[in-house]
Amino acid sequence: MKQHFKMAALSLAVLSSTSAFAQDSSEPEYKSWFGLSGMYYNTDDSRPLDLTEGGVYDDGRGVALEYGFRFTQSWAARVEFTALNLDYVGNDDESGEMVGVDALYFMPDDMYYLFGGIKRQSVGESTTLANVGIGKHWDLSDTVKVITEIATYHDFGEDYNDYSVKVGVSIPFGKSTPAAPQD
Repeated sequence: MKQHFKMAALSLAVLSSTSAFAQDSSEPEYKSWFGLSGMYYNTDDSRPLDLTEGGVYDDGRGVALEYGFRFTQSWAARVEFTALNLDYVGNDDESGEMVGVDALYFMPDDMYYLFGGIKRQSVGESTTLANVGIGKHWDLSDTVKVITEIATYHDFGEDYNDYSVKVGVSIPFGKSTPAAPQD
């Protein structure tokens, strides 16, 4: 009974807080983007490659490709693919990939965005991760933006927590057209 009450209270708190993040239905400056980024990936210190081998993963590097789509000025979604290479203490490096989807919430005036999603990581063994983070698309010009992000990942199966830092470029496209004045 206590568990049901806690879940109901948490649900009510989440639903009531959505008014603080009211959706902005105005047209975004751009509709979509492609991005290419370099990533530094830091693994949990206790994350083993294989329990029979006795070694652990260390930090790593990756190259990420992403495609994003803005539904409104505030809300967007993206699909991401990352070629990931993790260092392995006690053996050779392990290479693989990480794929996933994120929902993004852009703050007013695109000051920064918050994101969360699900990733499938296949380096050594495959694992499913939940991720949350914060990022910014900096205007380099009208046709190029610089991407900066910090994210944390949680593996629910093994209870590991990793994090990453990402820097790259994106090409926005599908500019919104201003509405024609009405007579």
